[in-house]
Amino acid sequence: QGVDVALAKVDATEDHDLAQAHGVQGYPTLLFFIDGVPRDYAGERTKDAIVAWIGKKLGPAVQNLTTADEAEKIVTGDDVAVLAYLDHLSGAHSDELAAASRLEDTISFYQTTSPDVAKLFHIDPEAKRPSVVLLKKEEEKLTVFDGEFRASAIAEFVSANKIPLITTLTQETAPAIFDNPIKKQILLFAVAKESSKFLPIIKETAKSFKGKSFYLSLWSVTTRRLVNLSPITLELLETRPRFLLTLGMKTLRSSSSVVKYHWTPLREFAQDFLEDKLTPSYKSDPVPESNDEDVKVVVGKSLDQIVLDESKDVLLEVCSVLAR
Repeated sequence: QGVDVALAKVDATEDHDLAQAHGVQGYPTLLFFIDGVPRDYAGERTKDAIVAWIGKKLGPAVQNLTTADEAEKIVTGDDVAVLAYLDHLSGAHSDELAAASRLEDTISFYQTTSPDVAKLFHIDPEAKRPSVVLLKKEEEKLTVFDGEFRASAIAEFVSANKIPLITTLTQETAPAIFDNPIKKQILLFAVAKESSKFLPIIKETAKSFKGKSFYLSLWSVTTRRLVNLSPITLELLETRPRFLLTLGMKTLRSSSSVVKYHWTPLREFAQDFLEDKLTPSYKSDPVPESNDEDVKVVVGKSLDQIVLDESKDVLLEVCSVLAR
């Protein structure tokens, strides 16, 4: 890639002090040091993704596209790209675009004043400037930015639209998915050979919630397995398809019957999720029928009511096993 970067690896189980000094809490953790300042990498754990991220960190925040040949290479080569169609390649609008690029680690930003370049990115050459589009190699290829031309708004637009409507959840894609600002997520667990029948259902629903909730798919080839992906632990126990919703550290389990027929029930289910109308499913004992002792028993379903009540102070003891 023409970039001179030194690579080093550390066994944090041996070098505890070094790991602690840099806030390492999980493995693998990738840190990139520029002028002695570490930057955490949260993208896909693949060679191409890591090299592209480093190149973006060391290169210009925004690249100029002046010819159709340059643009053609971007359109055919980049999985995701952002282009701004401007009146000038410097000035206030260019500065806002550069600031937005620095807020977004994984996507390359480009700018142009050329109508021919704009056309290749599906922008009307007569369109009002500045214009911004996000181009992806998938069914939903083009997304047009319609907000105020500010760095924060552009970065938010890119963050909400860069991931496909349906993403396969893997160890490689998990960091980009769970580190995204959108924390309300929907996952489909299904047997691999049956997964294709549910894609139309998911796609139609996902279009209604674009930018509000991710639709992530994990096609499981076994019917009984444990999937460990931070910040959630989910267990697939049946051959029937099942949707699970995640919100931060909480898991909201859906009824498997909601996905059996058509996409309207799923859309209503997702809307209830976004409006916080669903109840989390906790792996804990039921609420005790009698809880009048001086020391109360707290379970998952009573945590909010007893412990998180802001009107009182609570001393909580967490035990692995309760004596009975």
